[in-house]
Amino acid sequence: MVCFGQSLTELQNKKQNAAKEIEYTSKLLNEAQKNEKSSLNRLRLINNKINQRNLILSSINDEITVYQDFIDNNNAVVLMLQEDIKLLKEEYAELIKSAYRNRNTNDKIMFLLSADNFNQAHRRMLYMKRYTSYRQKQAETIEAIQSVLNKQIEKL
Repeated sequence: MVCFGQSLTELQNKKQNAAKEIEYTSKLLNEAQKNEKSSLNRLRLINNKINQRNLILSSINDEITVYQDFIDNNNAVVLMLQEDIKLLKEEYAELIKSAYRNRNTNDKIMFLLSADNFNQAHRRMLYMKRYTSYRQKQAETIEAIQSVLNKQIEKL
C-alpha cells in the first residue's frame, strides 16, 4: 500500500501543481490582456497624435498657399504700378518737351494777344493755367504711384 499511497500523494501533488500552474497561467493571461489593452490604447493615442500632426501640416500647407497667393497678387500690383509709372513718365516727358518748345514768355503773350476777341483770350489764358496745373498733377501722380510701388516692394 505504500506504493499506492505514494502514487496518490504524487497524484495529489501533481494535481495541486497543475492547479497552481493554471492559476499562474491565468494570472499571466490577465496581465497579458491588460498589457494588450494598454498597448491598444497606446496605439490609439499614437494614431490620434499622428492625425493631429497631419492636420497641423495641412494647415501649414494651406497657410503657405494663402501667402503665395498674396505674394502673387502683390507682384501683379507691382507690375501694374510699374507699367503705370512708365506710361505716366512717357506722357510727362511729352508734356515737358512741349513746354520746353513753348518756354518763351513771348510765345505765351503772343498766344494770348493773337486771340480774335477778349473771350477767346480769356479761354486761352484758362487753357494755359489748366495745362500747367495738369503737368503739376501728372508729376504729383507719378510721385504718389512711385511711393506706393516702393511700399509694395518693401512689403514683398
